[in-house]
Amino acid sequence: MKEAYEKRIRGYFDRFGGNNPEEARAEAMLTLSALVGATLIARAVANPALSDERLETAARQLTRT
Repeated sequence: MKEAYEKRIRGYFDRFGGNNPEEARAEAMLTLSALVGATLIARAVANPALSDERLETAARQLTRT
């Protein structure tokens, strides 16, 4: 199971390229980790407002330019 999950995750990271593939890969790792973490936290709390705030904050921070 872990091998299949790792293969899928590596696929996400490897799809990012550009002028600096190493930097793009690091950015992809950070983005995916933040999204997964935000989702876990949002689902773990009982307060819907706090859950929504966690997801909205993560989305806002990840889409900043």
